[in-house]
Amino acid sequence: MLDQCAAACSARAANGHAKAASGDDGGAERPLPDGWREYKDPNTGKTYFSDGVTSQWERPSRKGRTRGNDDGADGSLPDGWREYKDPNTGKTYFSDGVTSQWERPSRRTGKKEPTNVHDTWHTPSDCVAWAGSGQCEANPGFMLVSCELSCHKIGVSRSAYAERCKRPTDAEPALQPGGMTATFDRIMAEFGHLEPELVSSDPPVVLFHKFLSDDESAAFVAHGQGKYTESKGVGVDANGRMTDVKTEIRTSSHAWCQEAECLSDPIVQSVIARVSDVTLTPETNGEFAQLVHYRSCPDDGHPSCAFYRRHSDYIDGDQHRNQGVRIYTLFMYLNDVEEGGGTRFTDLPSGPITFQPQRGKAILWPSVYSDTPDKQDPRTHHEALPVTKGEKYGANVWIHQYDFKTPHKTGCTMD
Repeated sequence: MLDQCAAACSARAANGHAKAASGDDGGAERPLPDGWREYKDPNTGKTYFSDGVTSQWERPSRKGRTRGNDDGADGSLPDGWREYKDPNTGKTYFSDGVTSQWERPSRRTGKKEPTNVHDTWHTPSDCVAWAGSGQCEANPGFMLVSCELSCHKIGVSRSAYAERCKRPTDAEPALQPGGMTATFDRIMAEFGHLEPELVSSDPPVVLFHKFLSDDESAAFVAHGQGKYTESKGVGVDANGRMTDVKTEIRTSSHAWCQEAECLSDPIVQSVIARVSDVTLTPETNGEFAQLVHYRSCPDDGHPSCAFYRRHSDYIDGDQHRNQGVRIYTLFMYLNDVEEGGGTRFTDLPSGPITFQPQRGKAILWPSVYSDTPDKQDPRTHHEALPVTKGEKYGANVWIHQYDFKTPHKTGCTMD
């Protein structure tokens, strides 16, 4: 009802469910009905009330609420739980917006683990990562058989997400069908000072030979120092929530430019504004810059190598989220790499091509088709090759169809 669903459910996820104490219904401070809690609107500071499904400004009354019996079969659900339909199987399942199960939960026992769905694939972590990257929709024939549990959790997660996070009805996509050509034509015509080179025209891939100054490159490297952690993929955790998960295709390290020290740096702000100008997309559509580090290894194939195997930056699941899919990637090289560490595009129609890292250079490419900017373009699959001498520093900026940074504040960029 109110546009506070995202804030209400986000707060509920952070603080957990709590029953209100019983009491009479008189007075402004009368006890809340079972399952309802009091919240503060982060935008206005006003108090509102929610049971995790609906929300309202007026304090709700206990009247009309029934607890039911506790037999767990036909009694009322525990506070905060609701009944859903699995879109893939049509089966009924139950969720509190965080965890889910096929069996009807009892007020006595609360949450139970699903008992009749399993991931049968030999590496469970693969199912988690695949489900998180949208493979349940893209490859249902395999996933719904071999990774049923992970797909079930994604379905539950998206049901809860759809209730608490709604994209504004007036939101306009940054990239209209057919608009990509004009963007890249403008780059070649108006940004000569960045020395753009059109390496591929369809799909368009541009190499900027002078995208960053030495000072700008150094600033990004400095903001990552002491903060790099193991890079992971996108997946779903044990509670059905989108998160980072360990993946076998990526072994680099990364940090995020999303702390005040980095975000308030005038040098960083200047570069982010440049990315927005070049791509004709609002700054808010870009994710926070991801700062990456690749250590060296003796030779390609050595167990100690850092790499990112062939992949696309497109995430199927983002079609269902506030920010929409990633439409562009701009990758900036922050240092010279003595040997190895190239970015290799494996599926371009003109044939594979590898870019050797050099400080100040950057590559821009789309993850979607020009005519259908919500669908993945597999021709821009790419990989980060191992560094065999020296080390590699870089920065990713992923740009979405819609605003990313605003829904990120309320936990609505992930399910």
